[in-house]
Amino acid sequence: VIGTCAFGIECNTLKAPDSEFRKYGLKAFELDLVTLVKFFFASSYPKVAKKLGMRLVFRDVEEFFLNIVRETVNYRETNNVQRNDFMNLLLQIENMGKLDDTAANVGKGEIGMTQTELAAQVFIFFLAGFETSSTTQSFCLYELA
Repeated sequence: VIGTCAFGIECNTLKAPDSEFRKYGLKAFELDLVTLVKFFFASSYPKVAKKLGMRLVFRDVEEFFLNIVRETVNYRETNNVQRNDFMNLLLQIENMGKLDDTAANVGKGEIGMTQTELAAQVFIFFLAGFETSSTTQSFCLYELA
């Protein structure tokens, strides 16, 4: 559900439980002691963590989602595809080229949106719905049983 809403891609994770979206979605939520310490440190000292180049997301997970976004953007721009989804909204913002950072500064404080920022928005949207959707479906099936 989230893959379709965020990326406009049919993930079929119910039919193919070993799909890459499911694999990397689960990996993004993997926690071990090192990850927890890094997260705590980065939350407490964000400037130091950034200078040290600390990563809170596994590199392969990041690369997977960046590649999916690049491929989706390229496909949509090449084939002039318009869909009613989150990715299309972000592409409209990217193509308009500007985001206003505050309502009070309309036309004054504008910031351009990069493709990496677009990928970050889609990644967060995907993560926010990944566990939530599966938990809701599990609870629903439990109640129906």
